[in-house]
Amino acid sequence: MSVKHLLAFFIILTGFFKVFAWQEPVDTVRLGEVIVIAGHPTLQQRSPVPMQQMLSPNLAIISGASAAEALRNFGGVTIKDYGGIGGLKTVMVRSLGANHTSVMLDGIPLNDAATGQTDLGKIPLINLESITLFVGQPLHLLQPARFYASANVIDIRTKPFSPDENDIKTRAGIRSGSFGIINPFFSTNAEVFKNTNAGINFSYTSAHGEYTFQNPYSSEQQIRTNSDIEAMNTSVYLRHRLKEHSYLQIDAWYYNSERGLPGAVILYNTHTSQRLWNEDFSVNLRYENSHPEKLQMLSLARFSNAWLHYLEKNYLNQQGQLSNTFSQQEYYFSQAFVYPLNSDLKVSMASDLFINSLDSNLPGFAEPLRYSWLTNLGARYERNRLYAQANLLSTLVNDQAQQSQSTATQSALSPSFSLAYRLTSSEPLLRLRFMYKNIFRMPTFNDLYFARVGNPDLRPEYAQQFNLGMMAGYDRNGFLSLSGSADIFYNAVKDKILAIPTQNLFVWSMQNIGKVDIRGLELQLQGQYNPGSSFAAGFFANYTLQRAIDITRDNASWYRHQIPYIPRESFSGGINFEYENFSLGFNSLFNGHRYVLAENIYQNMLPSWWHHDVVAGYQFRTGKTIFQIRFEVNNLLDRQYEVIRSFPMPGRGYFVRVEAGF
Repeated sequence: MSVKHLLAFFIILTGFFKVFAWQEPVDTVRLGEVIVIAGHPTLQQRSPVPMQQMLSPNLAIISGASAAEALRNFGGVTIKDYGGIGGLKTVMVRSLGANHTSVMLDGIPLNDAATGQTDLGKIPLINLESITLFVGQPLHLLQPARFYASANVIDIRTKPFSPDENDIKTRAGIRSGSFGIINPFFSTNAEVFKNTNAGINFSYTSAHGEYTFQNPYSSEQQIRTNSDIEAMNTSVYLRHRLKEHSYLQIDAWYYNSERGLPGAVILYNTHTSQRLWNEDFSVNLRYENSHPEKLQMLSLARFSNAWLHYLEKNYLNQQGQLSNTFSQQEYYFSQAFVYPLNSDLKVSMASDLFINSLDSNLPGFAEPLRYSWLTNLGARYERNRLYAQANLLSTLVNDQAQQSQSTATQSALSPSFSLAYRLTSSEPLLRLRFMYKNIFRMPTFNDLYFARVGNPDLRPEYAQQFNLGMMAGYDRNGFLSLSGSADIFYNAVKDKILAIPTQNLFVWSMQNIGKVDIRGLELQLQGQYNPGSSFAAGFFANYTLQRAIDITRDNASWYRHQIPYIPRESFSGGINFEYENFSLGFNSLFNGHRYVLAENIYQNMLPSWWHHDVVAGYQFRTGKTIFQIRFEVNNLLDRQYEVIRSFPMPGRGYFVRVEAGF
């Protein structure tokens, strides 16, 4: 069945939902591999912003090892993967660049002031409780102002400690298979004192990363080289409960890796000598008092240091190589309050201050220093059929370039508004939702100051987001449940930051020249069949149709053409079966054709591709220990495809994971 047929199928189902009833819809959740009916259904069914979520049971059976493998199953998400086992992985949502998406880990932003993007390959799936994607901003009022400062937010949560004696406190295992992957992992938590618990998470990844591919220029079978990786990821935390609704937590995170950067495949040379070293460290202090009927307070403090070393051997300069190091630091402070004026209306205020610096061994480097101050005022009203939320974000940013003694200050007010309205008071329950957000992103340090490319006079890139959607569902006493949503969206980007050539093709500069018009449709459907015996089944399906066109200059040859690397159509879907201790899952991804440059001509086109994964598992208990074994087949049909031109992705891979919990 073609993707266009799937679109027609979803439209029919949208009307079909008006006939059937539902009770506890999970209508804004797009899940991977299997459908979750636990978690936070009340919040999701009321959500005025598009919201997708995977919870722990689904993350445990995702084929892959990082958060990127889970997020690629979300509707409207485009993962930019530069190939190879250790390739960098960034995310775009609804055709807005990766810089418009913030990634939060346990409520703390993972920031990269140099590039503005987060490598999701650094975040292992092990020990994650949930991954949630919000278009606009998260719904919780008690959160840092930084949550409101992006067009989209990916909120990643690790598993919390529970004193319940039946819960698993320690998990250990290993994942291994094709391409030389060896991935041992370990996590444990325990109550060390009364009301005080501690935990540690550790994972290690090693792979040679070599795989065969067919060179599109010579039609020869070749081996992808310089795709190896060795990485260690460790986090520790100490949490003390002060009262019933308040706690104090300190945690630290350390990441260290060395990887090869597989280069672009060209006709006469597929070899690359580029190497990348990362060493990231952060420590966080958090205090939260979240009493539901009184003044709530959240305090955060964070220090992070990220060191990067890039080496390219055989570089054509006097040294015969290119060896650059970069070190960035961030000091971050946040204070948030929520006050309930009455049972229906709550108001909030959050203020964040963060200081970013970047140093490098590059001669004449600007050594930028950035002070950012965000303040958000918010209100939420909830009564009967109406759920509404409004925010106003104030941003003040001051940049100082020490080498040039220059300073620049930017300020902006960014409003947002969203609501959900229940159309019916009884079955069938239908909800209509609307969202508007005005937001911008600051140019990154690389945009402003990097070598001969940076432009210190860049203006922020502005974006307006509109979303109108309907949610519906059907539930027959848990025996059979269906839920779905349909959203149309419009994004308008002004002063888009683009790299363009200046006096020749070898000297480029970042400039504000771009305008992008983005319009699309998202359809989501999920269901679960649970007859009450030892058998259960679930499925999900997402379809996204989007037109993201460049409207910068009407005399350009690419005027009103699709912007690079954005597919017009994408689809993700899966089905899962469980019988007693056995499980079997199958999921598929589809990306329509894309263009690698602004002009939509055949020479610039990347063909569409399908990707299929199969996961089978078995679980059994011995005493108090639960053992799990899982087999994965990635890229089942061994399809060669490219997410980025000239960066071929791995073919079929076989993996096994063995895990014990006690």
